[in-house]
Amino acid sequence: MGAVILGLVAGAVVGVLTGLLANQIRVAKTGRNALMIACGIVAAIAVGAYATAKTTGPGNTPNHQPSATSSSGSASPMSSAQTSGNSGAAGEDAPGCYAPDQSPVACVVEHDSEVFQATTCDAAELITYMGGDPGIEVLAPLPTLTQAEPGSCRASDLSESQRTTSLARFLDTSRGSTIRVCRNSQPRDSFGCDRPHEAELIYSQADDVDCAAAFQEYALTPFARFDRELKLTKETQEARVQCWVGVRGTNLLSTSLRKLRDQSLPLAD
Repeated sequence: MGAVILGLVAGAVVGVLTGLLANQIRVAKTGRNALMIACGIVAAIAVGAYATAKTTGPGNTPNHQPSATSSSGSASPMSSAQTSGNSGAAGEDAPGCYAPDQSPVACVVEHDSEVFQATTCDAAELITYMGGDPGIEVLAPLPTLTQAEPGSCRASDLSESQRTTSLARFLDTSRGSTIRVCRNSQPRDSFGCDRPHEAELIYSQADDVDCAAAFQEYALTPFARFDRELKLTKETQEARVQCWVGVRGTNLLSTSLRKLRDQSLPLAD
């Protein structure tokens, strides 16, 4: 493009000089002046032609940016960072969910561990991350915790209900009941509260407690509302005081009583 412009400029200059010189020829009064003017015209034309050839000839092509093509002539691929954005493998300790091969995946995809930000990487921080209160929640099983890089914690050995969702605010979802502790009178083995059950463990700590007070803190509603339908039982298990709330008669509960508030009892059909 630059060569074309330069050639046009040179041509314009030659044209102007030619016009001026032609006028001088008309007014020239001697043959000598006419000869000198003609020589000038020839010289101007030669200069213009040389300038054009100099800018457009071989070896003097304009300095364009190189096209993004490979040696075969096809468009060359951009770098992976340009084409895939943030899809490259993240650091293994970056917050998020991870497949068994430690590749990062969306938490709705089946995974076997999750990394979250934490200071001490203990059960209390995990429960807080899951949307719970470490001083109230009674949960089992909890994931295995290992310190990742400073400031983060890896939760692994996830339960089945935790492998296709994030642990963040997990206890506020319907899946939260799967890791709360419930049981029937026969057999007395505990299981998740997402199944019909007779009783739920609402307190399990070393300190003694009034179970009615523990129920109100757990369910966020007074026990007196349900004293005809429910009963409280205090037990000691491995030096821990436990409070169980169970149904009277043949009714069964369908889910956890945690944060029941002003709702009615969730009785199974």
